[in-house]
Amino acid sequence: GSPMIRAIVGSEDVIPTSTNKVDQVYDLKVYPNPTTDLVNIKTKEEYTAVSILDIFGKTCYTGMATEISMRDFSAGMYTISLTLSDNSLYSKKLILIK
Repeated sequence: GSPMIRAIVGSEDVIPTSTNKVDQVYDLKVYPNPTTDLVNIKTKEEYTAVSILDIFGKTCYTGMATEISMRDFSAGMYTISLTLSDNSLYSKKLILIK
């Protein structure tokens, strides 16, 4: 027979790129998502940097803001990553609609 392909959908899932704090990773909230301009970051974790990368891996933003304007970004899918104080990294998908 032919293989079955099933899409797995879940844009709200956080992608841990380190296993140090997997239990607490769900404290990361990025909203609204999708967004048309401003995006807010809320977490109980201490972090040292916020980065936004485009689908090609190019860094579009680096800083410490909890509210980021994406007004000058092109529409599309991005990855927002937080570097925590213990150097673990957590990422979430973010969609920008224009």
